[in-house]
Amino acid sequence: MRIRGLVLYSFLLALLASCATNPFEHAPVAGKGAVAGRLTGDATRPYAVLVLPAGQGFAMNVTTPKAYPNENGDFLLPNLAPGNYVLAGFSDGQRPYWFNRKVSAGRCVVVRAGEVAFLGSYRLIEGQSPEIGERFYGLERLEKSDAREVLEHLRAQTGDPAWAGMIGKTLARLPTPAPTRPTPACVGAE
Repeated sequence: MRIRGLVLYSFLLALLASCATNPFEHAPVAGKGAVAGRLTGDATRPYAVLVLPAGQGFAMNVTTPKAYPNENGDFLLPNLAPGNYVLAGFSDGQRPYWFNRKVSAGRCVVVRAGEVAFLGSYRLIEGQSPEIGERFYGLERLEKSDAREVLEHLRAQTGDPAWAGMIGKTLARLPTPAPTRPTPACVGAE
């Protein structure tokens, strides 16, 4: 019985991992932008970053557009309409986990057409709450993140010249040294 459970668990993990999509599968859509960043943490479980338009609230589910990290933890969420977006949470492929508005207000990014905005670098935290005896999940912002490194990794990953050009355009506009925090902030977004 235990072996059957292990086989079923492995199958489910493989199925969830297969849900991860290649962000460069399609060419960039004209008039749209993208969000890039890094998410690290427990690599034994598939997870994805969830972003929502700022001010929309947090009514999301597992069908919300999401970005799956590659083997380095770098992610790209393509084809977003220009506007302000917040890092709303993440998903383990079965259900979403999200943040309250005060916490997410500092995780805001402006998406512009034809550009790749840097959302930041985060570490997925999983732990056990002693108060309620249940697992909890959260994200911790990593201060030692580098937009240039993440964007260069993503540009090297894509074989599409249009994506390489779009990421290269963003890289060319980065100041030296590249910022570690997403900029500019979404003023009054929440």
